[in-house]
Amino acid sequence: MTKRLLNILLLVSTVFLAKAQEEAPSFVASPDLPTHNLVKYNRLYINPTFSFVGEKGGHISAYNRRIFGDFKNAPITYVVQYSGKLNEKMGAGLGVYQSNFGLYSYFGANANYAYNVEVNDAMQLTFGTNLNFYNQGLGSDIVLATEQDPFVNSFENSSAIFISPGAFLNFGNFGIGINATNLAAYNINGSETIADILGLHGQLMYTSEFLGDEDNTMRFLANVNSTEELGVTINVNGYVEMLKYGWANLGYDSFYGASAGIGANIAKSFSIGYTIEKGLGASEIFGLTHEISLAYNFAEIEGSSRSRRPKKIKISPEEKARVEARAKAALEQRNQRTAEQKAQAEARLQKRNQLMKEQQERAARQAEERKKAAAELNAKTIQQREAQEAARAEQELKRIQRIQEIEREETEKKAAEEKAKSELKQIQRIEEEKKAAEAAAELQRIQ
Repeated sequence: MTKRLLNILLLVSTVFLAKAQEEAPSFVASPDLPTHNLVKYNRLYINPTFSFVGEKGGHISAYNRRIFGDFKNAPITYVVQYSGKLNEKMGAGLGVYQSNFGLYSYFGANANYAYNVEVNDAMQLTFGTNLNFYNQGLGSDIVLATEQDPFVNSFENSSAIFISPGAFLNFGNFGIGINATNLAAYNINGSETIADILGLHGQLMYTSEFLGDEDNTMRFLANVNSTEELGVTINVNGYVEMLKYGWANLGYDSFYGASAGIGANIAKSFSIGYTIEKGLGASEIFGLTHEISLAYNFAEIEGSSRSRRPKKIKISPEEKARVEARAKAALEQRNQRTAEQKAQAEARLQKRNQLMKEQQERAARQAEERKKAAAELNAKTIQQREAQEAARAEQELKRIQRIQEIEREETEKKAAEEKAKSELKQIQRIEEEKKAAEAAAELQRIQ
C-alpha cells in the first residue's frame, strides 16, 4: 500500500512538472497557510476578526511549521507576526512569512484590521479583513539542480495581492464566524485578476473560565473549510490556558490528522510553544509535522475581557460588615427612590388617563356636532331637491297643457275645413242641379 501511494505521488509530480514545462504559467496560487493549529498566536489567519476577538492585548510571535518531517526538502513555513488589540474597538496585525512548497518559494506580507461593534451587553459583532501580498518564485535548490531545464530558464517571478474579509458574532460565551480567503485577488505582473482560488470558512467557538479563576481560559473551536485545493475539510480544537503556567491543546483535522501541543509562559511577557501533528490513514507514511512558536506578549488593553473584571480580594469581617451596611443603606435609598419614582409614574399615568378621557369626550362631542350638522345639511338638501322636483313637475304640466291646447286647435281647424269642404260640395251640387234644370227648360222651350 505504501509503495503504491509513493508511485502515485511520483506520477502526479512528473505530470505536473511536464505540464508546467509545456505551458510555462506566469502565476501559480500559493497554498493557504495551515491555520488549524493556530490556537494561541496568529489566529487572525483563521478569521481576520481574531486580531480582536479573544485577545486581551498584543503580541509579536515567530512561528515555524515543517510538515512531512521524514522527507528531505519537505514543505516548510516561517511567520513573523504582530497581532492584537489596539483599544476597546479595534484590533490589527502586521507580519511577513516565507513558505517553501514543492517547486515554488513564496515570500509574503500580511496587514490586518478588525473593528468591533457592541450590539448590547451580551452581544458583540466584529468585522475584519486580511490584506496579503506575496511574491512567487522557484526554490533556490530547484534552480541550482535544473539550470538547463527550459521551464526554469523561462520562469519569471510574479507578485499578487489578496483580500480576505470576515465577520464574527459573540453572544455570551459562544461565537459564530464566517470568512472568505482570497475573495479578491490580483496578479500584479500579469495585470489580471486571479480566479478559482476562493475559500469559504465557518467557525463555531465556545470560550469560558475554568477552575473558578478568571486567568484560566478554556476554548473550543470548530472550523468548516471549503477550498479549491482540499475541497471540504473539518477541524476541531480544544485549548486550555493557565496564565501563570502555560497552555495545552488537542486537535483533529480531516486532512492533516491529529495534533497535540503544549506551551509555557516564561515570566510575564515571553512564551514558547510546541505542537506535533501526525497524519492519519494514507498520509501517515509522510511522517510527523512539527510546529514551534516564540512570542513576546504586551500588556493587556484596558477594557479587555479579563481587565473589565476586578480582581478578587480578601477582606476582614469588620470591613465586610461595613460593606454590607453600606450596601443595605444603598439598597434602602434605592428602594425609597424606586417608591418615589413609582408614585411619580402613577401620578403621571393618572394625569395621562385624565387627559385621554377629556380628549375622548371632546372627540365624542365633535363627532355628535358633525353628525347633527350632517343631518341638517341632509334635510336642507332634501327640501331643495323636492322644490326642484315640484318646479320641474309644474313645468312639465304646463308643457302638457300647451300640447293639448295645440292639439285641440288643430282638431277644430280640421273640423272647420271639413265643414267648409262639405258646404262647398253642396253649393257645387246645387249649381249643377240648377244648370241641369235650366238646360232642361231651354230644351223644352226649343221643342
